[in-house]
Amino acid sequence: MRPVRIVSSLRHREPPEPGTGLRLSLFQAENPAGSPDAVMANLARMEEAVALAASYGTQLCVFPECFNTGYALGPDECRLLAESCVGQSVRLARKLSQQHGVGIVLPYVERSETGALHDSVAIAVGGRLCANYRKTHLYGAAERANFTPGDDLPPVVEVNGFPVGVLNCYECEFPPLYQSLADRGARLIVGPTAADRHFTLHDGTPTLVPYPDATEHIIPAMAAVWRVFVAYANRRGWEVSDRGQWE
Repeated sequence: MRPVRIVSSLRHREPPEPGTGLRLSLFQAENPAGSPDAVMANLARMEEAVALAASYGTQLCVFPECFNTGYALGPDECRLLAESCVGQSVRLARKLSQQHGVGIVLPYVERSETGALHDSVAIAVGGRLCANYRKTHLYGAAERANFTPGDDLPPVVEVNGFPVGVLNCYECEFPPLYQSLADRGARLIVGPTAADRHFTLHDGTPTLVPYPDATEHIIPAMAAVWRVFVAYANRRGWEVSDRGQWE
């Protein structure tokens, strides 16, 4: 694995006191995808990243969408790699959150009690699973072929006594979801994402134009309107699967 490159902006040596703020780390990288070996490599990378983030006094570490498996998956790969909310990936996130004193936002492919597959986000704080959110707003035919939408509103959890809301990728573009989180007290909203540029559509054809960069206009506008901080953690580089190449 390549070394993790740190880009930091710390105004103070010590992290914020409880209730006053939050020191945040975002992990963005090109990671392996689509196989059990890829899952093990990504979980090893999570261990490395959380330990490194803790050395900077981080209080919350956020990983991109479908971190443990990769995002460019088809239905068969999702069925193969999906885990329950008590599976190895979430168990490791809980363990690391307790070991390092760092809250962890871990997006993963979840198999529910009914067998339905979800594009989910687990939030672990102090060894506990504080929330397990199933994405409600699925993007495009490919996600709808892979996943079942969730039923619950996105959660607000406290990390270091600071209220944090969670959205998943495409959901970061819907004003009512921000309003819901802000109305319930969220002051920071984290958005794990797999916002692609060019990718392969569900019918096998490539996109002709890149997906618009939500960080240029939509997300800054949402932060301004609802008076919240927004942190968007994207995947990077390329993923290659049977469905094609995704940038």
